[in-house]
Amino acid sequence: MWLVNSVNLNDPANTKGQRMSEHVTMEALAYFLEMYGPQAPPGLSAKIAGWSDLMIKRSANLWDLRKYADPQDGTGTLDQWCG
Repeated sequence: MWLVNSVNLNDPANTKGQRMSEHVTMEALAYFLEMYGPQAPPGLSAKIAGWSDLMIKRSANLWDLRKYADPQDGTGTLDQWCG
């Protein structure tokens, strides 16, 4: 599957750091994994887990804002936030 092999979810250009529609993709991938597990591409479960870890990291703050970029993970030179 192209998404598992090619998309770098750590890159804010791919996740956009926003909540507008990313849940649709992740819910669809989780559904696919649950319903068609034997047919799922290798690495799909790890990709979903990696995405969830990244989203927790980006939103672990009192105001539930999401980081778009973070110098600590190499995705930018400044902390950049979106709501």
